[in-house]
Amino acid sequence: MLCDLSGESSQFPRHYVFKTLELGKPIDTSGGFCDVYKVHYAKQNLCLRALRLGQASEVIKTVKRYSRETILWAELEHENILPFYGLFHLDAPLTRICLVSPWMENGNVVRYLEMNTTKPRKPLVCDIARGLEYLHGQDVVHGDLKGTNILVDNMGRACIADFGSSSFQTDMSLSLMTTTNSTAHRADRWAAPELSEDTPKPNKLTDIWSVGCVFFEVLTGLLPFSKYQSTRQINRVLDRGGLPDERNPDSIISSDEYDEGMRNLVHRCWASNPQYRLTSERIVHDLDAQGPTGNAGGNVIPARFDPEKQHLRDVMRKIQDVQIDLNKVKQILDR
Repeated sequence: MLCDLSGESSQFPRHYVFKTLELGKPIDTSGGFCDVYKVHYAKQNLCLRALRLGQASEVIKTVKRYSRETILWAELEHENILPFYGLFHLDAPLTRICLVSPWMENGNVVRYLEMNTTKPRKPLVCDIARGLEYLHGQDVVHGDLKGTNILVDNMGRACIADFGSSSFQTDMSLSLMTTTNSTAHRADRWAAPELSEDTPKPNKLTDIWSVGCVFFEVLTGLLPFSKYQSTRQINRVLDRGGLPDERNPDSIISSDEYDEGMRNLVHRCWASNPQYRLTSERIVHDLDAQGPTGNAGGNVIPARFDPEKQHLRDVMRKIQDVQIDLNKVKQILDR
């Protein structure tokens, strides 16, 4: 009901909206869809992604889309999913929306492994698998899985992130896009072959292909299709049945964790027929069967057990300018 109300009204629950945040210059403007700011608030470092909404005529339509689906993201609670803290209107309401989440000092998993070359990689793979299993269990499709969209928290756990620049969808055909029109998703190295069709729509099975590419990237330190430079070359490889782990003979794999067991699992994620690909549940099962390689078990974490998030919520509620008559609320609920 809350999602429906937000979608129809283009309004967000007040406890999700930050009223005052002091922003300096963006620390990253290289992204195609947003500028990134680092902000300190309520004794925490926060990451703000200021979305570029495009033409003014499309702003209201885009905000309605975000209104519904940011509520969905806010309800996701899992240690391998980046928490959503709220929103902030930059400049003026309905001009630029900032998505607020924790600041991850370790950065994305690609950067993390470049800086920590001796860290075991399979635990990170298990984290990603458990995060995806949770998303799919909630009927949420990520749609843009790649190494740079996986962050690493202060405990060394991998967290699936970047819903704001992905095609964040559910089986109810909800779609969170940072562009106002749909574009072909086959433009990157992680996308499933079937997304080259005229009306591409990410789904759970395309997520499985992509997560296989992420596993390969994490375990080897190589990009999918690292042997090839252009999309045209990659498409030709896929057309002849090639796989993303084709590489130059002189390519150096930075770890030995891409062993036969992991290679077999990843290849089953890359089945040309999507119906033959593993499910996220089966991936987690098979990884568990290979041994205790996960970080912390992949637990669903209720909001009340996330002290940083709960502290932030408490601070935000205290500064709201709306007084709630709890007796009146009780009377309404008792009717």
